[in-house]
Amino acid sequence: MNVSLAVSNKLFLMALTVILLAASARSEFGETGWVVYKKIQPARFRGAAVTATGNSEVASALFNPAMLMDIEASAVNINSELGVVQDNFNSVLCALKYPKFALAAGAAAYNAGKEELNWIENGALVTREVFVQRDLMGLLAGAFSISRNLNVGAAFKYATSELAETSTAVSMAADAGAVYTPLNNLSVSVSALNIGQSTKFIEKADQLPLTGYVSAGYRLKQGENYLLPSAGAAYYVNEKQYVPEAGLEYGHGNYSVNAGYRMGIEELNIQAGFRARIKQFDIGYSYLPGVFLGPTHRLSLSFAFGRSYKKNTRKDTEILYNHKPLFSPTKRNYKYK
Repeated sequence: MNVSLAVSNKLFLMALTVILLAASARSEFGETGWVVYKKIQPARFRGAAVTATGNSEVASALFNPAMLMDIEASAVNINSELGVVQDNFNSVLCALKYPKFALAAGAAAYNAGKEELNWIENGALVTREVFVQRDLMGLLAGAFSISRNLNVGAAFKYATSELAETSTAVSMAADAGAVYTPLNNLSVSVSALNIGQSTKFIEKADQLPLTGYVSAGYRLKQGENYLLPSAGAAYYVNEKQYVPEAGLEYGHGNYSVNAGYRMGIEELNIQAGFRARIKQFDIGYSYLPGVFLGPTHRLSLSFAFGRSYKKNTRKDTEILYNHKPLFSPTKRNYKYK
């Protein structure tokens, strides 16, 4: 991308921010800036990820921290996203599962790639190759059970963002969520994401993508087969817009496929993917066709370790799997009461 601007350094950076972030911003709903907050999500469609109680994955906590209580065992998760121009996103999340609570810590990095810039300064042509945007994030999360039917959780996130290797800002945000299971097969998920603020880029601070989300899913199971329809809606506070969505997941044993549709937006509104659990590994992939800038691919890989706990019914029970734990948070044999 070539840009010719005869402006001061401050005005140049402001123009650079608008022009170079336009491409990456079009791929996500909402305003420019703080892309790392929008990218940090699992490969699984959101409705299935936050309502699949008894069949959850570590990365589901990125949508609702209360989902940490529903993972079967302590695990390490790696997520990656590729697709828009040169940008890439990667994250790692480690979760420790206990009978009554769970803890997690992780980090994420977003890189929008490099661009060569040309502009006029003091009558001379200046050329420079820069990273368009680089974001880094660290997070801590926790969840616990209030009752057999209700789990709650919270997360704290700290991020830095650098534009064109020139201007840097920092931000702090919190997530809060709850998952309520009134019936064996019915789950309701409620979460508020990215509650916080940032320092200024140049003269103005970018707003964080504050989002409220609610979803419900009903799991129909027969033998090794199950069907999980889900419906929900996200409310983007800064844009004052609701985005309804609906999804469906079908599974057989340790394998499943999922698909979802988000209404009222043009880009990345369709998602389809699969999930496979092979021994201690949990693999996920999703494909999101693009309208403006091409498709997006999301990959997820988790490795479980330690003792496994699984919620099969409203009464929590402990299930010990065949694999030998590589690590256990404690040596006690926990049982739900």
